[in-house]
Amino acid sequence: MEVRLSPEASVALADVLEAVLRMTSAVFSRPELDLGELGVDELAYLASEGGAFDWLADEPDLYCDDDLKERFVWTTA
Repeated sequence: MEVRLSPEASVALADVLEAVLRMTSAVFSRPELDLGELGVDELAYLASEGGAFDWLADEPDLYCDDDLKERFVWTTA
């Protein structure tokens, strides 16, 4: 079977695969996570580690530390 992707589709696929790898790495680095009962803290951790917020680095003028209502500190196991 031969699969041909456009350059745009190839980039999109690479981005998805990178996100999957980052998410998998985040899950394995925190074995105490109960994936059946994710709370707000766990979801925020996975979103952050999975790259869901990476686009903010491309838009530094949209948000700043002064916009924070609460600062969270992630602890590592």
